[in-house]
Amino acid sequence: MKKINKILLLVVLLATTLMLTSCKKADTSPIFPFYDLDVNNLLVDEIDESKKLESLSFYKLLATGGLDKITLSEADGITYLLNGDDTAYTKDELVANGKTVADAVAKNYTYTIKYDYKVKKETISYNKDFTITQIEKGNHNKTTKYIDYLKFDDKGKVKANGIILTNSYLFEGKNIDFNVINGTSVDLIDTDNLTFTGFPVGDELIKNKKYINHKTFDLNANDEAGNEFDFQIRLQATATPLSRNTSSFWNWIFLQTPIAFLMSLLGKIFFNSFAVAILFTTIIVRTLAWPIYAKTNDMSMKMSVAQPEIDRLQKKYAARKDPESQQKMQMEMMQLYKKHNINMFGCLLPFLQMPIFFAMFEVVKRITIPGGQFYASVHNTKFLGTDLASGGTVAKIIFTALVGITMFALQKISQVKPSYAKNTQGKPNPQAQQTEQTMKMVSFFMIFMMIMTAYVTPGLALSYYWIIGNFYSILQTLINKRINENKYKKLQEEKLYGASRQIIDAKVSKKGDK
Repeated sequence: MKKINKILLLVVLLATTLMLTSCKKADTSPIFPFYDLDVNNLLVDEIDESKKLESLSFYKLLATGGLDKITLSEADGITYLLNGDDTAYTKDELVANGKTVADAVAKNYTYTIKYDYKVKKETISYNKDFTITQIEKGNHNKTTKYIDYLKFDDKGKVKANGIILTNSYLFEGKNIDFNVINGTSVDLIDTDNLTFTGFPVGDELIKNKKYINHKTFDLNANDEAGNEFDFQIRLQATATPLSRNTSSFWNWIFLQTPIAFLMSLLGKIFFNSFAVAILFTTIIVRTLAWPIYAKTNDMSMKMSVAQPEIDRLQKKYAARKDPESQQKMQMEMMQLYKKHNINMFGCLLPFLQMPIFFAMFEVVKRITIPGGQFYASVHNTKFLGTDLASGGTVAKIIFTALVGITMFALQKISQVKPSYAKNTQGKPNPQAQQTEQTMKMVSFFMIFMMIMTAYVTPGLALSYYWIIGNFYSILQTLINKRINENKYKKLQEEKLYGASRQIIDAKVSKKGDK
């Protein structure tokens, strides 16, 4: 019991340490500012003298990936444009040239963004002018462009931010609207018609065997009509893709890279289906690891059979604490292990399954990140009407519930004692009962942790993998229980035959002596 308490205390201390180290203050330094507005406010019936552009908001993109709104009341400068003239005039300059604001067909709002921030105790000042052009409806040659990065929900909260890449290493212009405004219309450019340059692709994303991250890129987009956009994109991925070129020696040894290759191959065979690739990879990997699982169960069976003798041995030396008696107990215990063919190194067998678990976890989580080496082979993430890479709220709840249900069923089946364990039980051992109760609590805690992890992990892929894995483990457990039952019967028959053989041999020997 004391050992168990020490182990639990160690686990709690480790968890507390991890929480404290992960609670360091987030870096809130600004990366760069940008603005958002209703694009329809850039095409107006007539140009006026107002210094305020309706619906305009400026934001600072922060190092955390969040946004900080900048408060501005009105433009710092206003200039006007005339039809057929590229010169920007102030109101006074218009008057000096015999013109008025009513003659202007476009208007420039200039906003100066200034702020200071600290990087490693060094104060850095930011100062930049942003010019936004508003067009008057009519027949003239003035045009302007606007890139809309933000999408808002009904409550006014940002639901998509196209200026930052958090789950992709492939820039395709998603969640960004490229608009061209002229005197007659506001035109949304189809991103399929745009050619993007400036964002690295393939191995250009890898430096020193690591994917680059937390970096800003200056991009250009243009189409055949001559429309051109210059803009910035921030790469701030929460996870990096998988690639052979970033794999270390340990990625190969702990099976992460081999499993990624296997899943990629299966994805290619089955029409780039991520769901089918996970299904067959799980079956293949778990089947290859079956001997480890079977050996672990075989060791458990032998320990159950030997347990009554172990208990008797421990009771025999319970009151003897002197070194000599303890040494004798250890020697007799080793004889018991030898008698029942128990190898103590077998206790380490469950740990051999851990690399497989972690490798599958990492591969399922990262193989579909766009831009990675294996992405093209598993890019079809659709499954039963939902998307394993994203998924909706309802699908997330259903998949998470299935993770919990299948995990609970697996634990219940695993905890059912086989007949040989029931047959070999002696009097209830309080310490053993306490250990069993603790293990049940740990099992329920693991179920809770898996449910929480499944729910908070983006997408449904991890939940789907766990569901498949749990069903496989349930079948595996039932089969191994049946195999162990048969092994136990055979052992008992061999014991019975051996005892009978000894009696017969003894009788024959006596007759021979006579």
